[in-house]
Amino acid sequence: MSQVYHCLGFRGDEVDVPKPERTFRIACIGGSTTAEGHNLAETYPSLLGQQLRVLCETDRVEVVNCGIAGLTTHGQVARMWALDRIGKPTNSPTYLDLKPDLIVDYAAVNDVCWQILPVWKERLDQEGGWWTRLVRASYWLRDCYGSTMAPSDREIIADLEAVTLKNFRSLLRTAKVNDVELAFCTFATPDLSRLTRTEWEHFEHDFRTFWRGEYLGLADYVRIIELFNDQLADFCKREGVPLVPVAEELSGSGDVFIDICHMTIDGRKRKAEIIARHLAPLVRKRLSEAEHTASLDIGRLDTSRGPAGGSLASLPR
Repeated sequence: MSQVYHCLGFRGDEVDVPKPERTFRIACIGGSTTAEGHNLAETYPSLLGQQLRVLCETDRVEVVNCGIAGLTTHGQVARMWALDRIGKPTNSPTYLDLKPDLIVDYAAVNDVCWQILPVWKERLDQEGGWWTRLVRASYWLRDCYGSTMAPSDREIIADLEAVTLKNFRSLLRTAKVNDVELAFCTFATPDLSRLTRTEWEHFEHDFRTFWRGEYLGLADYVRIIELFNDQLADFCKREGVPLVPVAEELSGSGDVFIDICHMTIDGRKRKAEIIARHLAPLVRKRLSEAEHTASLDIGRLDTSRGPAGGSLASLPR
C-alpha cells in the first residue's frame, strides 16, 4: 500500500494553501474507512472527486482525503481546533487550514469499538455476576449466550448520543462559525442475509478480536450501527444538514467488505458513486452561486472604474 502525505499531514498529493480562487474544495474526514486504499487513486475521496467533476461538468471541484486511521469523532473535534487529547492547543494542522467549502464525514466504527464498547465491558465487570464471568471465559457459551449481555436499544442510543452525536454537534457549530458546510453519511455494514457461513465466521471473528467485540457477535454490531444510523438521520433532519444514505444504498457481503467496515475497491467505488450522486446538486448550486457572485463583483469593479478606467470620483462634474 502506497502512503503519500502532503504538508498538512493528511494522505494525498500536495494541496495548495491558500486555496486557489474558484476552487470548490471538499474535505473528507473520518478514520481508516476514509483513508483506505492500496494507492491514492483507489481511495474513496479520490474516486469521489472524479465522479463529482464528471457530474458537475467542471474541473473546479477538489476533494482532499483527511482520513486518519483509528480516529474517533472526538479526534475529529480536536482536528477542527488543533487540540491534543486533553484539549490543549497544539500546532497540528486542522481541517480548517484547508479552507474547505464542504466537509463530508463518514464515521461510526471507531467510536463504537474504541470508546463505547470498553465502557460496556467495564459495566459488566462491575455489575455482572458469576454467569457473566463464565460466559465471557468460554467461547462456546459466548457464541450461545453472549448477545444476552448486550445493552438494550435505549442504553445504546444513550451512549451514542453522549459520545458521537455530541461530537457531531460540536463539529457542526465550528463549521457554521467558519462558514463551512457539513454533510454526514450513514455507515455501511455487511448484509447479514447475503453472507456465506465462511464470511459470517470471518467477520464475527474480526469483530470479536481486532475490534474488541469480545462477547458480542456480528449481529449485535450491525444492530448498533443501525441504531446509530437512525440517530444520525434524526440529527441531520433536526439540524437541516445534508445526509448521504450510504448504508441504505450500499449493501453486500465479501464483494463489498473485507471486514466489518473496510471495503474492497468495488465497494469504495460504489460508496463514492453514492456520495457523488447525492452531493452533486449541492456542489452545482454552490458553484453557480460563486459564479454569480464573481460576475457581480466584476460588474461593480467596472462601474467604479468608469468609462476611462479611473474611479468615479476622478470624473469631471
